[in-house]
Amino acid sequence: MSQAVARTDLEEFDWYLMNDLVDTDILFTIVLTDVDLTINFNEYVLIEAVRFVMTFGCELQH
Repeated sequence: MSQAVARTDLEEFDWYLMNDLVDTDILFTIVLTDVDLTINFNEYVLIEAVRFVMTFGCELQH
């Protein structure tokens, strides 16, 4: 997932933010549209992975 995020252009992040997407939505979009990830993993696995990352990230902030 980190490689998929690293491959994303900054303009794309700007577009997501300007259209009021939140961090979870942005990560979902990047992960589910990344060719390398979608070829190797089922979309339900990717969705659960994003949920886990977001939940773990929220727990670290508290």
